[in-house]
Amino acid sequence: FSGNQLAVCTDGTGLGAATMQRIANEMNFSESTFILPPEHHDTDVRMRIFTPTAELPLAGHPTVGSTFALAHEGRIESGTEQFVFGLGIGPTPVELEWQGDRLAFAWMVQPVPEFGTILEDRAALARGLGLAASDLSDSLPAHFVSAGVEFLLVPLASRTAVDSITFNRSSLQGLFEAAGSPERGVVTFAPEPARGDGPGAHTRMVSIQGAKMGRPSRITISLATAEDSIQRVRVGGEAVLAGEGPLAS
Repeated sequence: FSGNQLAVCTDGTGLGAATMQRIANEMNFSESTFILPPEHHDTDVRMRIFTPTAELPLAGHPTVGSTFALAHEGRIESGTEQFVFGLGIGPTPVELEWQGDRLAFAWMVQPVPEFGTILEDRAALARGLGLAASDLSDSLPAHFVSAGVEFLLVPLASRTAVDSITFNRSSLQGLFEAAGSPERGVVTFAPEPARGDGPGAHTRMVSIQGAKMGRPSRITISLATAEDSIQRVRVGGEAVLAGEGPLAS
């Protein structure tokens, strides 16, 4: 009963998008996924991901969680090293680590991030987050960043600042308008020192999410870098079964 909740419909055959959206709204978790037959020869399944209000082309937590659900049902055989989901952005491989017959860890390979506009108005950004300008990071800028879905990434000075946010929707809307951008999701974080393994190596960090909400979630991020550029990104984690059952037709 911690971490990021996910509902997985392991057989969504015959369900239309409108029905999937209604189910996701009824579940009211951050995301719900629907597993469908593969649409392309280079994928194992098609998966659609829905929040309570919209469909997403990809997301990390739902892909990792759905991998564990399919392994639990035996749809992914023990010892399988790679499983490929067909997502809204195309084929998305997941690399699997096993302990005996039990799936222990799943790594989702993500698109390399694309960095867009930097937001320079620190005062306006702080107002949109209900913070002081001093709560923003002094060394890292607020960026529009996309790894398939574009977000506004806002680095803050401390975990305390992250936990103190009170979003001001109207101020944020004005900020997006001034930047010439549609309204986007906002991801805030407080970076802490992490140790890599040298130039060109995989640098790992752990993303701790939901701690203030009482549902801490740990996601591991692995970056393959070369010459100060990101070459490959993997997002990995574990999931546990909280319950299962049928949906009434």
